[in-house]
Amino acid sequence: MDNKKRILIVEDEPIVAIDIRKVLQNLGYEVTGTVASGQAAVQEVQQNPPDLVLMDILLRGAPL
Repeated sequence: MDNKKRILIVEDEPIVAIDIRKVLQNLGYEVTGTVASGQAAVQEVQQNPPDLVLMDILLRGAPL
């Protein structure tokens, strides 16, 4: 049985998202996906629920 914790990454900078994914995978976590907006994150969580959502504080296009 695989007990890896599942993490969704919400990051609008592709290079940063790739780096975070690599670090988490190297630490033994399963990354369920990488999305660039809060709306996409909500859809992803509904389709494929993670154990944790790691989300950027400020996303492009998001109201302040």
